[in-house]
Amino acid sequence: MKNIALLIGIIGFTFQSFAQNVEWEEKNFPDKKLFKEAKRHYENGNDQFKVAQAKTAQDLEWFVKEYHYMPNSISELDGMGMEEFRLALDEYLIANQFNPNSATLNFKIAVCYFNIPSQKIMGLTYIEKAMKLNPQVDIMGNFYLGRLLHLASRWDEAISAYRSYQTSLNVDPSKNKDKIADMNRKIAECINGKEYLKNPQRVFIDNLSKTVNTGDPEYTPIISADESVMMFTSRRSTTTDGAKDDAGQWKEDLYKTEFIGGKWTVPVNMGKPVNSDEHDATAGLSPDGQRLYVYRPGKAGTGDIYESFLKGPVWTEPERMNKNINSDAHESSVSLSGDGKKLYFISDKKEEGSIGHRDIWYSVMDEKGKWGKSTYFGNGANTIYGEEGVFVHPDGKTIYFSSQGHKTMGGYDIFKIILENGKWSEPINLGYPINGPDDDVFFVISASGKHGYYASNKSDGQGEKDIYKITFLGAEKPLA
Repeated sequence: MKNIALLIGIIGFTFQSFAQNVEWEEKNFPDKKLFKEAKRHYENGNDQFKVAQAKTAQDLEWFVKEYHYMPNSISELDGMGMEEFRLALDEYLIANQFNPNSATLNFKIAVCYFNIPSQKIMGLTYIEKAMKLNPQVDIMGNFYLGRLLHLASRWDEAISAYRSYQTSLNVDPSKNKDKIADMNRKIAECINGKEYLKNPQRVFIDNLSKTVNTGDPEYTPIISADESVMMFTSRRSTTTDGAKDDAGQWKEDLYKTEFIGGKWTVPVNMGKPVNSDEHDATAGLSPDGQRLYVYRPGKAGTGDIYESFLKGPVWTEPERMNKNINSDAHESSVSLSGDGKKLYFISDKKEEGSIGHRDIWYSVMDEKGKWGKSTYFGNGANTIYGEEGVFVHPDGKTIYFSSQGHKTMGGYDIFKIILENGKWSEPINLGYPINGPDDDVFFVISASGKHGYYASNKSDGQGEKDIYKITFLGAEKPLA
């Protein structure tokens, strides 16, 4: 009944022009009763919005100070404030039914959507409307307009918005040095995106199916050599202990699906001992399929890699890997070389040589079968930004990884380096449409090299991240 009443309020208020900004002042509304009800939802939303902003502000300040760039998404801040943004959005959408022409309300709805990974592109309509109603609605207006246009691959419009936001930062360039540099970076990403779109790669990219992908996020796929088995991470209500984390999301678990009769089976939770009552995520699989690497979080911002062995049809209890792999920092994904003697992994530890947010490291197995002291992987792969999802092809001559640095078109892009004459090549962007303006990460490739699998935020997806299959078509045949 409440929503019906609000809809009646809309009908009774159609004399308001779309181009006219109508803010929350009682004098602007003839129906005082409906106004009070709608404003109550608006103010409830404001309360949640302030809490969400407070939760993210501290993390954001630390992140920029530590890494000198603005994070591309809320996922880089471990989802802080996301649940509060959801709660604020629920209230704002009700208020918006009554007063859809408030620039401030449209702006806040856009910000809420932007901070919910699975729905952020939905904020574009609202930020565009907010900026049309009042171009000075908020000092961050052009920032969010640019980010959402960027995610929609509207490159030139995004560049224009970024430059407008950058102009506002130039009022105090010394104070805003990192933010100005970040705008230059994002403008460059848009220029890169325009270039990549001119030379699309010869691939088919298919959503792995509604059987595997759901409205919940699916990511970090790992596959057996023959592509008959896939394990991946998801946040679902079927999580082992049936509980959500502090950010209001279902806890991560490992799931398994098999390719039978030309179709992927309905994924099943791998259960204990692989999964625990806390977060568990796929981190890697050995080329022979006998070693499974599992990520588990540690204390505040840390995380470790665990190793499980396949004994017959059963996986053993995952054991924490030694101190040369795990540290007091955050280790996430790993990849074992074909001969089993070298382990590549991602860590954000700050040791001599490290230059970025997350970097690629490796360890060599000693004569006793133990992993030796880790070595920083130079070779031009690591950047001052983040690297993630390292994967070594079984031939040992190609390494795939995702990076926010190098020549990306936004978020994480997938790159490869090739070992030639004893030296690693410059990173090569896998190009469009494999990469897009949002995060493309956790790429693995079949032993044959014909298929790749990765997680991506795409507009045709089922949820926040879905798993996609890439079919590489090879060089185009010449015309007869």
